[in-house]
This record gives sequence, C-alpha cells and structure tokens, in this order.
Amino acid sequence: MPAQLTATQGWYDQFLAGYIWDLKGLTVGEALGFADPVARVFIGNSLVNAILPALVLLAVIYRFYYRKGWLRKHADLPPGPAREFAGWWSMVTASRRTAVAGLVLGLAAGLQMWVMQALQQKFGIANAGSSSPPWASPRA
Repeated sequence: MPAQLTATQGWYDQFLAGYIWDLKGLTVGEALGFADPVARVFIGNSLVNAILPALVLLAVIYRFYYRKGWLRKHADLPPGPAREFAGWWSMVTASRRTAVAGLVLGLAAGLQMWVMQALQQKFGIANAGSSSPPWASPRA
C-alpha cells in the first residue's frame, strides 16, 4: 500500500477530497438566476428540474401507450382538453396497489436513512469504513 493511503483515509476519500469537492456545482435555480432562496429551491430546483420533466414523460406515455384504449372505452365523452386530462388522470391513478407500494417504499427508504444517520452519530462514524464499531476488537 502506498504511504499516502492509510486505513482511515483510503483512495476513495482522497479521490473525493482531491477531485470531487473542487468541482464547481450549479443548481437549476442558480442557473435560472433566482435571487430568492425559496424561489430558487421550489421553482428552479423542484418545479423546473423534477416536476415538469416528470409531467412531460407522463404525457408522452399517455399519448403513445394509454390514450388509444382509454378513448375506445370512453368514446361517449365530448372531445377536447378535458377528455384528454381525464384520460391522463385515469392513467396516473389506475393502480392503487402500485401507489400504495410506492408510498410504503418511500417511507421505508426514509426510515432507513434516518436509522443509518442515528447509528452513524451514535458510533461516531462519518464515512463508510472511517472507524471500527465498538464491538469489533482488533485481531492479534
């Protein structure tokens, strides 16, 4: 092992410290020039960066996959944007089990992050492999 690599500061830590942390980052809110932090976070980072692209993807999926069958079943509705939105909303809310599974998965992921953070704080671990847990004894 090279001298600059130690058991407490491995190659990955040196890679992060020497390269990643020196990179300049830019959020969508900053790129759009929002001065207000609330507008930068909610409009730039959330709305423009996540919500609008998701809506566009759902609209494309509706148009090329779901629309034809839905219009066949609901031919009695008058044509127009309201009918298209009703079809899109029907696609989004079609599977209750999938929605519940997504909710449970999100809650489980949040709980896992919370537990891991609590364990890191309790045992004084700041990074993966940065210190040994108290129950691990050094081998002779």
